[in-house]
Amino acid sequence: MPDYQKLLDYPITAGEGRVLYLAMDRPKQVARSFRRMVGEAMRHELNERLIVWKGPPPQDLAKYPSLLARLCDQAEADTVILDSIKDAALKLSDDDVGAAYNRARQTALRDGVQVAELHHLRKALAGAKAEKPTIDDVYGSTWITAGAGSVILLNGSPGDPIVSLHHLKQPVAEVGPLKIIHDRQAGLSSVWHSIDLVLLAGSKSAGITAKEAAELLYDTTNPTPAQREKARSRLEQLEHNGHLVVVQRGDPRTNLPTRWSRP
Repeated sequence: MPDYQKLLDYPITAGEGRVLYLAMDRPKQVARSFRRMVGEAMRHELNERLIVWKGPPPQDLAKYPSLLARLCDQAEADTVILDSIKDAALKLSDDDVGAAYNRARQTALRDGVQVAELHHLRKALAGAKAEKPTIDDVYGSTWITAGAGSVILLNGSPGDPIVSLHHLKQPVAEVGPLKIIHDRQAGLSSVWHSIDLVLLAGSKSAGITAKEAAELLYDTTNPTPAQREKARSRLEQLEHNGHLVVVQRGDPRTNLPTRWSRP
């Protein structure tokens, strides 16, 4: 049986209440996916802790912002999964609708509910754009992403076994970028490829700079200043935790970069 204690090598912390799954987009397909992922051994736990709402909500969540919190309360759920936002509210490109939907989200959050949402892009990403997506690629009003604490974008063509993961908005630390491989038969995803900065720094006799780390993390020969600073922040955090040490302190007067290596 699969181990559901982690997702993409990150630990999962279960809530104390139930999970409400709003299966608004193709509920029969959702049910088939659950059957692939979860065996009979977990059937009792699912029956006790998972509540599935099939099809659209009773009313548009943007028109009735208190409805989402009420549905969670009725289900005794402290976690809700919306699959997907386009089925929860109509005319999501309208800022008034986006703001009203965000009010529904924030009302649920105020009541102590963890809110996870599935959503779609404006259009398919290809070429260089696919490797450097931005939060503007998310469909609809800016309120949809502005009110979210964390935004993760998965990009790939339908049926692709390997897709890319980009953490476009972070509450604290950035996850990835990662390449994710999906097992269609088991319905499970795992990390296919990621950059281990500790191993990378140890493999180079001179250590590694923030620019070199950014080039590998973001798969580019010309990382942006923001990408360099993100890479620098990761290296400094690894240094703080004792996984890396500075072997060359940078000097901005001579453009000498800081280099990190393994202790």
